[in-house]
Parts: sequence; C-alpha cells; structure tokens
Amino acid sequence: WAGAASVAAVDDLGCTPLHLAADWGRQSTVQYLIGQAGAASLAARDAEGRTALLRAAAAGELGTVQLLVEQAGAASVAAVDRRGRTALHLASWAWELDTVQFLLEQAGAASLTAVDARGRTALHAACSPPASSGSWVLEGQLDTVRLLVSSGASVFAAAGNGQTPLEVACSVAEVNQQVVQYLAQEMALAASPPPGAAAVFVRLPPQMALLAMSAVAAGWRAEKAEHAAYRAAEQRRRLEAQQLYVAVACQRAADGGC
Repeated sequence: WAGAASVAAVDDLGCTPLHLAADWGRQSTVQYLIGQAGAASLAARDAEGRTALLRAAAAGELGTVQLLVEQAGAASVAAVDRRGRTALHLASWAWELDTVQFLLEQAGAASLTAVDARGRTALHAACSPPASSGSWVLEGQLDTVRLLVSSGASVFAAAGNGQTPLEVACSVAEVNQQVVQYLAQEMALAASPPPGAAAVFVRLPPQMALLAMSAVAAGWRAEKAEHAAYRAAEQRRRLEAQQLYVAVACQRAADGGC
C-alpha cells in the first residue's frame, strides 16, 4: 500500500479496500486494513449505503462478519443500508444459515421484527430468492426460513404491500414448494393467529393455494417429532384444515373465482 490515504480510497461504486476484502472473506487483509485506516473505516459506506459488515453478511462470510462485529461492537449489527436492510436481512436473503445464526445471537429477538424500506422482515427476505438458484441453494432457503421461524419470526408479519412471507414465497419465479408447505403449516397451527389469517390463503394464486392447503390437510412437517403442537393438536388440525377449505371455497365463490 502507498500509505494510509490509499486504504481509504474509493472506487466508482464507493467501495474502499475494506469493503472489497470483506466481500471475499479475506480476514487477514480485513484486520490489516482496519489497523491502517482505523475504526472510522468500519463505518465507511459504499454507494448502496453498506458498511463492510453489511457486505460480509450479504456474502455469507461468517468469519469476516465475526471479526468485524468484534472490531465494531455488537451495536454494528443494527446498521442498515440505503434500503433499510440490516445484516440479518442481507444474510437471510442470501440463505447463509451460519451467518444468520450468528447475527441472531448478536442482535437478539428485536432483529426479527426490524423492517426495511419496503416493510419487509428478515423472514420476508429469506422467502425472496437470490439471483442464482439451484437444488442445493433451495435447501439452504428452507433451513434459513425454519431457523428464523423457530427463533421467533412471525409468519403473519405483513410487509408494506400487505404480503406475508408465505405470499412472497408464492410470488417468485422459482417457487420452493417445501418453503410454501412449511409456512402454510406454521400459519395453520399457530396458537393465536391474528383475525383474518385465513384470508392469506384466499389471496394466493390458485395453484399455490392448493399446494398450501394440501400441506395443511396432510399435516406436512419438516420435523414432526420436534413439534409438540403437532402431536397434541392432531384432531384440531384436521378440523381447522376442513374449515379452511370451506372458507377459501366460499370466498372464491363470492369473488366469482373457481
């Protein structure tokens, strides 16, 4: 490096060397750059308003995320980019399970209710696919969604446009059916669902509504043995599934649909 000034230089996208090193998980380089540029470099933002920590979270670079949190302090995980997304939003969107787990441990339950500029929680983000996808990636999505829900994320949370995570999962180009089934089950078996919760199923596209309601009727669970609610409420589940079918059918008939 030419000197301290060079480590603070920015490219056309507003990225410093620290931003780029964080992208690639170069922990020794990150440590060196912080030592050269000082603590102020941890707060530097690129054109998207992202700090090095936010970029590392989006890339799923767990070791680098841990290093940056250690250097910047636990409060740094609450930082947001220009679109209001936290590190948890970005890691969830990328389906980076280990990074999501670490950020949950650092930020606590409050991070699950934090919303971005579109009113979306981290669970909404996890239901939105990254640019690239594949079977192994889809498995990562289900694991991430399950982790967020088991940690306390609300399956009924409504984004700014009113969509729940289930509706987001059903609206993408490449639908992960396991995620749809899982979220449908979580909604159907919720101990205290909000008023009008069944209306979510009515709003789904017909094929997705059928998939979701079939999951409810069949009692699909990713890990049935771990859910005491499933075992204790088998009869109630069947009754609620029947009632849901009737409610959706009646609503569709009233709306002039199929």
